Amino acid sequence: MKMPNHFIACALMVLSCLISQAHAEKCEDAFNESANSDIIRFGGLRPRTPVQEIANLMLAHVPSATDQQIQIAIPVFLETNPQQAQQFGDGQENANTSFGPLQNAPFVAVLTRPSAFTPSADLAIFWSKGLTSFDTLNAIEVRVGERSQRVAINSQGSFRLPVDLPSLAWDQAVHVKPIFFRPVGWTDWFAVQFPNPYLPISDLLKGMGDSTRTLSSGHSVIDPLGLKGSANMQSDLRQIDDNKNLGFILARTERSQRVHGIYLDKNNQSHITATGGVWVRYRAELPFKNVYLTQDPRVIDLEEEEGGVSGTGPHYVGANGEIIVNSLMNENVMTLQGTALPPAGPSGEKLAWGFTHQWVGTRLRPGYAFITTQGNFHWHLNHLLRGNGVQVFTPPEVPGPANFFGFPKS
Repeated sequence: MKMPNHFIACALMVLSCLISQAHAEKCEDAFNESANSDIIRFGGLRPRTPVQEIANLMLAHVPSATDQQIQIAIPVFLETNPQQAQQFGDGQENANTSFGPLQNAPFVAVLTRPSAFTPSADLAIFWSKGLTSFDTLNAIEVRVGERSQRVAINSQGSFRLPVDLPSLAWDQAVHVKPIFFRPVGWTDWFAVQFPNPYLPISDLLKGMGDSTRTLSSGHSVIDPLGLKGSANMQSDLRQIDDNKNLGFILARTERSQRVHGIYLDKNNQSHITATGGVWVRYRAELPFKNVYLTQDPRVIDLEEEEGGVSGTGPHYVGANGEIIVNSLMNENVMTLQGTALPPAGPSGEKLAWGFTHQWVGTRLRPGYAFITTQGNFHWHLNHLLRGNGVQVFTPPEVPGPANFFGFPKS
C-alpha cells in the first residue's frame, strides 16, 4: 500500500528528530511546543519564507481549541501587481508579503479578548530574538493617544499591558486607532492596531434584510445544501444531485493552479505562496454571490519543498468585500486580514523599517463570520491533514458606516 506523501514527510521528520541531536531544537520548534503541540509547523524543519513564518507565529500563539478570541498582529510589507491578471476575474488580486530588509518579523503582538463583555483586554508584545539589539532591550516607550508610559521588558523579551478596547475602537471592524511603541533609546516607532472583524453568524443575519437572508427557494443563505458536520465535505459537495443543488454550480481549481497561490512580481518572477486545490459550489444570482469552498488536505511535503502554505494564498480584496462564514465545521479555521498601518508615528516621526501593513490573524470559531472589506487583504489557510470547508459571501454593496455588512436592509 502506498503511503500518502504527507505521512511520509511526517515520518521522516520524526525519524530525523529521534536520531539527530543536532536537530533537537529545530524539532522542538517544528512540532510547535507552545499553543498547538499537535500541529506540525508550515515548512517542517526548515520554514524559510515570510508566509510560512507568519502562519507558524499564529500556530505558536493562538490555540486551535479555545473559546477565547486571541488575535496576533505582525508588521509586514504587502504588494500587488496590477499587471498580473486576476485569477478568477472577481476583483481579487494575488498578493505577496515580506519583512522587507529583515529575515524575520521583529515582533508579534498578541491580543487576548475577554470571554465576557468588558472594555479591557490584555495586549502582549513578543520581540524576535533575531533582532540585533535583542540582548539590550530592557524597556519600552508606549504611546496611546497623547499618553506615554514606560514599560519594562521581561527576561523572555516580552511585555504586557491592559488596553481599553472602546477607546481605541478595537471593538469595531474599521476606523481603529493605533498604539505606538519603541525600545527606549530608539528614534523610530512601531505601530499595532486590532480591528475586530469577527461576529456571530446570528448578528450577520440580523444585518441583512428579509429578502437577503433566504434564497428564492426559501432556504436560508446559511448552509442551504445541508453540509454542516460532513465527515468528507469535498465528496459530499460533489455528489449532490442536480435536482437538489439549488442552483449551486460545481467547479474545481486543481492543486497545480492553486488559489491565489502564485504571485507574479513586477520583474515577472513567480513566487509560490500557497498550494492545494479546492472544490466549490457557487451561486452568483441574487440575493448575493454565495460559495461553498472546500480546501484540499494539507500537503506537508510540498509546503517544505516550495516554501508556501496549504490553503489559499494572500490576496487583495477588490470586490465589495469577502466574508468567510464558519457555518459547516465544528473546528476553528485559520484566517488573517491585512490592513494598512499609519504612514508615520507620533508627531510625524518615522515607523521602524517603514512597515506599511500588518497581518491580523485569529481562529474563526464555529458559528462565526469574518469580514474583510474592500481595500484590505485576506488570507485563509488550512492547518488540517484533511480538507476543510466554509461558505464565502460577496456582499452586493461595499460595507460602510450606514451598511456595515454590505447587505440591503430590505
